[in-house]
Amino acid sequence: MILCCLLLVMSAAAFGKSQNALGNHPSSYIAMHAADRVAWRLWGQEAIDEARREGKLLFVSSGNFSCYWCHVMQRDNFLNPRIAALINRNFIPVLIDSELQPALDAQLTQFLNRTLGYAGWPLQVFITPDGYPLAGTTYAPPEEFEPMLQELANEWNKDSKSLAARAQQAALEHRRTLPPVSDTLEQWAGNAATDALIRQALAASDPEAGGFGKQSKFPSTPQLQALLFAYRQRAEMPLQRFLILTLDRMVNGGLHDPLGGGFFRYTTDREWREPHFEKMLYDNAQLALLYLQAAQILDRPDYLQIGQETLDFILRELSSPEGGMMSSLAAVGKSMHEGEYYLWNRDELETLLTPAEFRLLGQAWDMQRNASREEKYLPRRIRSAQQIAILRGDDIGTVEKSLQQVQKKLLRARSTRTLPRDRKQLASWNGLALAALAQGAQLPHGENYRRAGQRLRDYLVKILWDGKQLHRVRAQHRQRTEGTLEDYALAAKGLLAWSQVSRNAADGRLAGQIIDGAWRRFYNEKTGWQLEQRSLLPVESAIAALPDGALPSASATLLSASLEWASTTRDSELRKRALVALNAGRLQFNDSPFGYASYAAAFVRAQN
Repeated sequence: MILCCLLLVMSAAAFGKSQNALGNHPSSYIAMHAADRVAWRLWGQEAIDEARREGKLLFVSSGNFSCYWCHVMQRDNFLNPRIAALINRNFIPVLIDSELQPALDAQLTQFLNRTLGYAGWPLQVFITPDGYPLAGTTYAPPEEFEPMLQELANEWNKDSKSLAARAQQAALEHRRTLPPVSDTLEQWAGNAATDALIRQALAASDPEAGGFGKQSKFPSTPQLQALLFAYRQRAEMPLQRFLILTLDRMVNGGLHDPLGGGFFRYTTDREWREPHFEKMLYDNAQLALLYLQAAQILDRPDYLQIGQETLDFILRELSSPEGGMMSSLAAVGKSMHEGEYYLWNRDELETLLTPAEFRLLGQAWDMQRNASREEKYLPRRIRSAQQIAILRGDDIGTVEKSLQQVQKKLLRARSTRTLPRDRKQLASWNGLALAALAQGAQLPHGENYRRAGQRLRDYLVKILWDGKQLHRVRAQHRQRTEGTLEDYALAAKGLLAWSQVSRNAADGRLAGQIIDGAWRRFYNEKTGWQLEQRSLLPVESAIAALPDGALPSASATLLSASLEWASTTRDSELRKRALVALNAGRLQFNDSPFGYASYAAAFVRAQN
């Protein structure tokens, strides 16, 4: 009896310690789990050692603050006393913020893709005490998640040695060694890569709604950026039609916020109508740059306005006092109703607007359809001011002025609502933002973007760069994590773009230092690229080429930046190193040009 009471006291103390560690954590995602019934640990050697001492599986759950289904997973499972007790009794539960631990998250994502054929947040992976992934899942409702936990616990208790050996063998089968490669590139390589990318991308495209796939629609910005670059090399009409169709549909559908600017993360349907309501810095930085460049390359002045509106959204909603940009706006608030910040019911609109303004809004928005999402309307731009002026026989200037007045009223009303932010300021995402601001600063009236870009440049240089290494994030005046390959590559890309605006040689030299640091930390001539310097998991995660995801390929980005910097400084050794690594990734690119789209631009750059 005394022993039982002692164990209960010790368990309660450990749970309290866990809650305190989470509640005081600078990650909004981790902090929001402080009230969970699960006794979460943070990722680190201490958690692995505990798993080894107790002979238990690590239960690693990865997600992020803006992810809608991560909030649902917490509500349905991690706050459930029965499921939490099952986890605490049989596993060592570890919670990670996918945005703070991108390398680990990538390894877990690769495991799920390999074993399930799909992945996504929240992801849950069970890892043996020796560090080998055994099983995993994404979101699961309680009626599925609880029996899965119980079955896995039973199997592990019954035959842990066999399961551990099976997990280790499966992991070791995926180790790779790079074949010998050349530091020269065939003259036709750039053209061949561009041909292959265009051919596969158009085959995967949706010719009716734009974008890729026939179900949910993501912006796939790295692919669109590579295709726009390809179109600039060769103005092929099928590619032009696809790019214009996609850029138009993304703006005029539910992916885009016509009131406050900016884009949501994706839509759940083929027609770009129904979004999940996260707004991510990385999406909006890339899309701002894409639309600004598309305005020039495709001769579409209206895209210039979209690019500027997206930059304005970033500066208004995501700027921090320190000069960096915050990570995201959440999809849900305390009420857990997804998208409530962006939705309107008819009574609200009629109260805020005059009858004439309400009629005008109906012509600009998709108001003729039935209200969606519990009788509330989501703004979707279906007509421009010019189209409305023609429809009404009005002067376009009058229509534009009236629409601006309507927008001001609605924005003022919307600003009284609550929308949580994830205030992390990540080096890689801020590198993307700096590249977009560099493009905006070159516009005729781009002085505001120039000032913001200088503040952001200073944040990267003075806060995240310490003179020797790049940090991924700084939170509450503490450096939290080492920079990853993603951080080094995208920060270098942003600084190189900014150096063209600032005309400051020091910006270019700093980009060169970061490029050099990335090669030393993240590339091995025998095994290839790795996302982080040191992994706590025993299996090497190095690979010849990293694919594009929501962000452009970190390895392709670093290769392009290296080739650009080598050309500027006439550094033949850096160019040779980049060509060797570029050639080493040819097999992956040839197998899937669409999945490695950013490599096509690197092949072209290597020949210039």
